[in-house]
Amino acid sequence: VGSPAGDEVYSLRSSWRCLHCPVPNIFSHTKMASETKPIVPTALDTILATVVGTAAVVSWLCSGHSGLILILALCSSLWILLDLLKIYNSWVSDKECEVIVSGGLMPLRPKLPAQWFALSLILQSSGLLAQLLFGWTVISGCILFFYYAGCDFACHLFFYSGSVIENSTTTLPTLAMAGLVLFFVLSGNGNSYGYMDLGRWGGLFWVLMSGIAGLAFGHFFLQYLGVVKGAERAPLVKVPGADSAQKAVP
Repeated sequence: VGSPAGDEVYSLRSSWRCLHCPVPNIFSHTKMASETKPIVPTALDTILATVVGTAAVVSWLCSGHSGLILILALCSSLWILLDLLKIYNSWVSDKECEVIVSGGLMPLRPKLPAQWFALSLILQSSGLLAQLLFGWTVISGCILFFYYAGCDFACHLFFYSGSVIENSTTTLPTLAMAGLVLFFVLSGNGNSYGYMDLGRWGGLFWVLMSGIAGLAFGHFFLQYLGVVKGAERAPLVKVPGADSAQKAVP
């Protein structure tokens, strides 16, 4: 027969064991949560989006709609120059760009054919010329939004190597350009010649519809070109020794 003191000691030990058992599980869950790092946009993408947004606001405050046209022309021209550089590396160079294996968590972009960059050049150039030469604000906005919020956005969401949510972290510059186009359309005088009697909000409606159409077109056009979900990253400029560095990766 156990003594009351013995029963008390046993009950204390049992209670201590009950409290002690969940502790390793709690710490293990905490450790697993800490090891799972969320995918966030890169610093470069964040800087680019911030610069585009800041430049748009400052230009609008200083010069209104005309200032936004200037910023839109500069940003689109820079985008066009980058596409020309990519076409140069894929067509004119003596061999294909070396593939760089990314060690980070960011989704990898697919290997895009030159036809995709040709489409980018045609759409962006047409959109800029529609505004700069003819003053067609709505048509310019539709063409540019068709590419930025449609075609390019579809490429990021559906053809990068991650899930749709993970791939969305790579879309900051594209979203910044799409937002700039919307700001450009809304900032103008809705009664001017460039709005074609649609008004400011009527023009915005057709711009948004063009983005939806571009999203579907970009997805099917990339499938037609045979682009597969991204598994490699081709740099804009050749990196000496990148090929040997890739072979050294186990």
